[in-house]
Amino acid sequence: MRLIGTFETEKQAFAFYSFLLKEGVQNIYESYADSQSGKRKYRLWIYDEDDFQVANDWLEHYKLHPEDPQFQEIGASLASAPPPPQYSETTKEEEAKWQSTPPLQVKVRSLHVTLTHFVLFLCAAVFLWNSMQKEQMEKNKGILAAYMAHTSIEKELLFDYPAYFHNIDAVVEKYADKDLQDSKQIPAPMKDALEKAEETPSWRGLYPFILSVKKEGWKKASSVSLFEKIRHGQVWRLFTPCLLHFDFLHILFNMAWAWILGKQIEERIHWKKMGLMILIIGIVSNTAQYMMSGPSFLGFSGVILGMAGFIWMRQRRAPWEGYTISRMVLLFLLLFVLAMVVLGFLTFTLKLFSVLEVTPIIANTAHVIGGMCGILLGRLPFFARGKK
Repeated sequence: MRLIGTFETEKQAFAFYSFLLKEGVQNIYESYADSQSGKRKYRLWIYDEDDFQVANDWLEHYKLHPEDPQFQEIGASLASAPPPPQYSETTKEEEAKWQSTPPLQVKVRSLHVTLTHFVLFLCAAVFLWNSMQKEQMEKNKGILAAYMAHTSIEKELLFDYPAYFHNIDAVVEKYADKDLQDSKQIPAPMKDALEKAEETPSWRGLYPFILSVKKEGWKKASSVSLFEKIRHGQVWRLFTPCLLHFDFLHILFNMAWAWILGKQIEERIHWKKMGLMILIIGIVSNTAQYMMSGPSFLGFSGVILGMAGFIWMRQRRAPWEGYTISRMVLLFLLLFVLAMVVLGFLTFTLKLFSVLEVTPIIANTAHVIGGMCGILLGRLPFFARGKK
């Protein structure tokens, strides 16, 4: 290997590194602490001695004309390609020294718990606890009751817990029993009580609000309360719906993406900044989803889309940071979100004209707003790699 030169910033090192790769010159760069200035700088090495003159000539040209367009056409795909294995010629003295070196002592590494691990553990623990409560409710009150009522965890962690939720829980507690397995078996008194509970004024989302204005007029529709529990100090609800999940496939899908994306981010920025990012994306996406659909939503997917948006933006603004997410993955996520947007619009239109009473259960507003929030955070230098 042969040292070519040093650079003041990683952006400069990455730009020249990518250019040499494009020219067929295998190279690598590394960071080091400059003893005189105390600042972090970057050294660039080439692997093949025969490439030294060509690389050196290009370096001189780069120093004179760093804004030359040919040095600006860099991409993350080059950075993600692993460099070839290092090689060097060894002398007999070096070989003898190597042979005399005592065998390597293998040490067992201590477990390193990261924020990504903590998020996965917390979501899994909440899911298991909530599932056990659902099973107990189903055992005591029947399948239909477990579907309609809320567990104690859901009562504490949903974005809001309005009055009509309390009324439905009270009806289920009063009338339901373990023999109640189907909606056709609901006794008349319970059905009347449920209908009355459903009529309790509460925020159900923007689409239901528009339908309510159409049917009942603005004055009655606008009398509903928003943020009922949050206005009374339960601010943790702004984020905690992210910790709840519908079923095993829901949490498996979300946690797999949380591991893939979260691990990349935490390797590049401090865990405190990653935690702040998760909180911001979660709160913003949850609030937007509540305004659109009311409090009946849950899941970590808004944060997942925010992470994907963040990584995509960092790839564009700072490809030298080495984030890797393929275009096919981004295209899949984008098509999924767009499909849900179209589905939501169609179902709302059908309900608006009383054609069909169907409401999609996917919290797509959280997906869209979470992704946009992640993109905006990805533009901030505060979240750049290495800024601990």
